[in-house]
Amino acid sequence: MNPVADFHRSRLIFVLDGQFTSLTLDATCRCEDTAMGAVEVFGLLTPCQGEKMFVERGLVQDPPFHFAGVWSEKSAWCYREFADASVRRDTYEELPGRFERVRLEIVPWREAKELPDYEAIAAATFARLPLAARTEIESPDGRFRFAVDYPVKIMNVKEGIQGWQVDTGPILFPRFPAHAARMAESLAPAFIVYNRPDYAEITVRQAVTLPAGDRTYHFAGPQGVRVSSRLFASLSR
Repeated sequence: MNPVADFHRSRLIFVLDGQFTSLTLDATCRCEDTAMGAVEVFGLLTPCQGEKMFVERGLVQDPPFHFAGVWSEKSAWCYREFADASVRRDTYEELPGRFERVRLEIVPWREAKELPDYEAIAAATFARLPLAARTEIESPDGRFRFAVDYPVKIMNVKEGIQGWQVDTGPILFPRFPAHAARMAESLAPAFIVYNRPDYAEITVRQAVTLPAGDRTYHFAGPQGVRVSSRLFASLSR
């Protein structure tokens, strides 16, 4: 199996009250709890607008809100963000028995290669090949291991110094301390920037207080983290 997902073809599928819904994914995260010997895979849903289903008018809920979430086939953390940051509805659900069917369909690339150095990264970038990455990180206590897969939407290449730099998101990133019982809530939407495989800087989506005292949600709090990142290119068009 190829090491990263083809995000154009991967989906979260669920069936509720006879309605079939297909949602694309911005990223996935494989979470391993070494203490319990358990593995769970989560997907970060591509955001959408809050909607009313199958009505003639008023399809978009008013006031509008931004809907997204972190889902596995077992549990889901969903968040609804409004223009007024004081209004936010987060829900956590255990999914078995709640839906008729929930399936995380992660489809691998048909043909891919790893990009181990500047020459390979530059060649794939100049050839306009689809790029993706896997970033692995371990919790400070060593209990949890995370493998985050995501498409690389922005790649920078500089010929003079043979440098490259990824700047992409949103991805899923663990918030420590992680909680095995409700792992979905330990994963947060984030942006990631790096130009070497063993170090990255991230910003996590969170509540932010503005100078005037107003609050909003934004990607904030830049922090450096020790990671292990690998880059890949798809060879199939």
